[in-house]
Amino acid sequence: MPADPGPLVQRRRLGAALRQHREAAGMTAKEAADRLLSPPSKISRIETAERAASPRDVRDLCDIYGITDDEVRRQLMALAVEARERGWWQGAGLQPALERLIGLEGAAGRISEFEPLLVPGLLQTPEYARAMLDMFGSADPAVRDKALRIRLRRQELLSAADPPVFSFVIDEAVVRRMVGGAEVMRSQLEHFLAVAAVPHVSLRVVPFDAGAHHGMFQGFEMVDFPDDANGMRIPGLVFFENLYDGQTVDDAARIHGFAEAFKKIQDVALTQRESVDLLRRAKESVESLR
Repeated sequence: MPADPGPLVQRRRLGAALRQHREAAGMTAKEAADRLLSPPSKISRIETAERAASPRDVRDLCDIYGITDDEVRRQLMALAVEARERGWWQGAGLQPALERLIGLEGAAGRISEFEPLLVPGLLQTPEYARAMLDMFGSADPAVRDKALRIRLRRQELLSAADPPVFSFVIDEAVVRRMVGGAEVMRSQLEHFLAVAAVPHVSLRVVPFDAGAHHGMFQGFEMVDFPDDANGMRIPGLVFFENLYDGQTVDDAARIHGFAEAFKKIQDVALTQRESVDLLRRAKESVESLR
């Protein structure tokens, strides 16, 4: 786990741990809630990280679940405190789903993303990002500038000291669609080539001649987490968005469906080397327009 995983990650770690301790105590959520003198929905929302547990809640639940180990109690209380801190992305007026995604990316072990029409946000150059925000962002320039700064800060994850493993797959339409003009696309394609050379990044292209494939309906990002030091696995997440808002999925069955779709998209994508060759040809084509 990173040194500063962020409050939302800690909330999910705490929720998963409390659920494990509740089940080990042989108690249902309703039984735990009755002992806590709270509605059953409170226990459920804490365990699924929909709400932050207060240190007092954690202390009482430790007593209810019979957790007597002082070190375990200390760790759970520390998670409760950290889960209530404020993340750098909060208060910026982002969509709730995007806030949730950003809050989890920093602790990911693997990030997998497919995009059929536009460059993934984590790979956009400032010029490409600005062209997209000018078209689809707020009419207020100050709001667009804030959105750009947040997008660029997210990208720092690519060069972090202990980064996730990234798997990007893009449709050839992303490469061929002229966004912002020839110079913007030349710079974006050059950035693709630089990113493709990074050891912890895979960047592959689904060519037009692959025909119909499982990613034609929408793009999505999957965030997976490593086990923590205690062997606790944080539940994964899928994020996707449309013209108006974003959505997150953390239901295990649906996440599995997205993972299977991603594998099928990878099956029809070019290899990394073939993708780099296509990107180079696209860059040469754009350069001829300058």
